[in-house]
Amino acid sequence: MEGGGLHIYGASSTGKTTLALVAGSVCGGGGNRGYLRQWRSTHNALEHTAAMHNDNLLVLDEVGQATAEVVSQVAYMLPNGQGRSRMRADASLRDPLTWRLNFLSTGELTINDKIEESGKQRAMAGQAVRIIDLPIDGGTGENMFANLHEHADPASLSVALADVCNNSYGTALRAFIAKYCEGSEQNQEILLKKIDEFVSLNVSSDASGQVRRVARKFGLIATAGEAAIEWGILPFSKGEAYASAQRWFKIWLEQRGGSGDLEMAKVLKRIQDHFALNQSQYVRWDRHASFVDNNLSQPNMWGYRIKDGGEELFIMLTPRVDEIARGVNRKCLLGVLKAKGWVVCDASGKVRETHSIGGKNKRGIAFIPARWDEVSKSDSSSLSL
Repeated sequence: MEGGGLHIYGASSTGKTTLALVAGSVCGGGGNRGYLRQWRSTHNALEHTAAMHNDNLLVLDEVGQATAEVVSQVAYMLPNGQGRSRMRADASLRDPLTWRLNFLSTGELTINDKIEESGKQRAMAGQAVRIIDLPIDGGTGENMFANLHEHADPASLSVALADVCNNSYGTALRAFIAKYCEGSEQNQEILLKKIDEFVSLNVSSDASGQVRRVARKFGLIATAGEAAIEWGILPFSKGEAYASAQRWFKIWLEQRGGSGDLEMAKVLKRIQDHFALNQSQYVRWDRHASFVDNNLSQPNMWGYRIKDGGEELFIMLTPRVDEIARGVNRKCLLGVLKAKGWVVCDASGKVRETHSIGGKNKRGIAFIPARWDEVSKSDSSSLSL
């Protein structure tokens, strides 16, 4: 399976680094930081770090120490498993570093927020499915230490966990690999089957490919966890790993806002926000009268607004539509807008893209903001201009 990562985010002193120490101790440790590496690095240095962790776990602590540019590049590079191609001194091509790994990251910001922190980068949906943002409180408002395990307070539990991780590490992964390899072909077949079952049970049939991709990652976590329980490596009850992975997948899905395409959801949100704030940038027009001059300069004008059949329509000019719809396929967007009933269609049911304004044809799409809250398509095809 492809590589990828989980990014645990939340406020300071909520247990993120302790969680990273414990996760890393499964694989190895030693030193005052255990198995942890720091985000504070260059893109090139992280390539070498990734190659050192090939076929293993990489734990990166505190994304706040990295620049937005580095995080944006690494969000693709680590899961894709290949560094940059470079030239040798003699101008021959050097083989790029390659790896396959899963990684765990921590920070106060989500990966998306970190990428956009400087205002120079824009977070892409591909990054959001490669690095899965998860809140450390699970949306409950608590921190990681909901169960203190007989310790007086979260601080003393955190210290105890750090001490244990510094003294005992690397055993669990080695035991897991040894057990897995006793019947690797059979185990792989079972693993893939159970991952498919996890996806079919937890993902709706109309979910986007992005959601299914993330669901497979949680399915892998659930299946590996249950195998470790069955083999006596994890001291949990049967079903606990599966239930945990299932719960956190639902938390991720809820935070994402649904199972649809993320880029499309962002564009729809941009359209709604635009009309909530910028209706004054549309020139009022009455088909039975002349234009109302509202002193809009050409650079500020987005289109025209008109009353039709009791509903107010906003004709967004085509260049403005292209501007607000960046990042998605235009044909797909029109299909979604039509299905939602947000736009005016012609008699044949196609989204109308030409409108007569003052005796002249204008290219644009007529939006109906009053219908934002409607779930199903209404009779927008009956509207005309």
